[in-house]
Amino acid sequence: MAFEKILDMLAYKEPRPNKFTVFLGNQIQKARIEAGLSQEELSQYIYKRRATVSDIENGKGDVDASTLALLAHILNKPLGYFYPAFLYQELRQEDLTPLENELL
Repeated sequence: MAFEKILDMLAYKEPRPNKFTVFLGNQIQKARIEAGLSQEELSQYIYKRRATVSDIENGKGDVDASTLALLAHILNKPLGYFYPAFLYQELRQEDLTPLENELL
């Protein structure tokens, strides 16, 4: 069931924009606005053209792993912020063993 949900969201056979690229673009745009950056300013930080940032925010462009890591750093967001919650599992402190808590 979860696998089908992932495939549906990623829409890997669909052209862009698709459900995943639109979600990712919306999250990037929200974080950019929250950070008080224009598309032009963000594009300079991530070494892309402003038009590329616009395409990404509109779900028409891809974001590679290194660019996503850079976006997370610049926009001060964890990587999980950019993905739908069902794609990852968040650990809560109360779910950890005493040793795991101590290591953290």
